[in-house]
Amino acid sequence: MSKIKLVKYGSTEFPPLPPKPKGGWKCVLIDFPWSFSDKGSRLAPDWKDRFRYATVPTLDLHYWAVDALRAELAANCHVWSWFPDSFESQDLCLLDDLGATPKQIITWRKVGKTGKLRVGGGHYARHATEHLHFAVRGRLPVKLHNIPDVFDADRQTPHSRKPHKLYEIAEALSPGPRLECFATERWENWTGWGLSYPKS
Repeated sequence: MSKIKLVKYGSTEFPPLPPKPKGGWKCVLIDFPWSFSDKGSRLAPDWKDRFRYATVPTLDLHYWAVDALRAELAANCHVWSWFPDSFESQDLCLLDDLGATPKQIITWRKVGKTGKLRVGGGHYARHATEHLHFAVRGRLPVKLHNIPDVFDADRQTPHSRKPHKLYEIAEALSPGPRLECFATERWENWTGWGLSYPKS
């Protein structure tokens, strides 16, 4: 197996990102590869015994990803950014780097087919939700005003995969063209970008 060439961003070396996604995007969905300090936890995406994907320290996300994205966003656009509970303040900083102002928190309640809450792990209270910031860069009204800030959907597999319902909500509220950053699968009406995005 050939060795992956690494590029230095900030203080650390990482695999080089794919070419920048050109296009004045008006709707951007981001799921940053957050790096958790607890590497011994099986909940961490880069746990040594069950590695899922590479993560990036928060300070380096600015150099590695935000710099690459900033110029490609439309002057007036919506940014949707997933964040773990313990990374809310860091996500706000990265949104500020993108020139986007947070307006609301959208919450995904993880429920099964029967409607019962699905409870996962957690170091404190156990997780049954995930959240994302809805932010606006410049001025861009939403297309609808009748969608709540919470939605129910089943917990997805594999690790970190997000529910189909969120894409429907983003499409209902935000105009295109649409870009998903750090995408892991293809979606109709969306352009994907990131190390794990399938090539075909």
